[in-house]
Amino acid sequence: MNNKRERISYIICLLVVVLFFAFCLIIGTRHDKQKEEAMVNRWNRGVHAGCGGNFEYQQMIAGQSWRSYVYRCDKCGLVVTFPHQMEFYTSGSEED
Repeated sequence: MNNKRERISYIICLLVVVLFFAFCLIIGTRHDKQKEEAMVNRWNRGVHAGCGGNFEYQQMIAGQSWRSYVYRCDKCGLVVTFPHQMEFYTSGSEED
């Protein structure tokens, strides 16, 4: 009887741990997706919404395990960084 209770409590603890990690994974994935959407909105197809200037690629900054790509607005000089290289979209290259 005691052995059966230990098994059940072990299975319940294991289930709680698995559900906790699954929850953390889902929340992390959702946060990454929201961060990506915010980055795309900030990029605004290469046009600075504040002044209407175009973002121009300046440089890539790299560390041991990361990279950042730096862009600067040609009108006001605003500098923005992204973790990956952004693509310029033109109306001719987009599919409707």
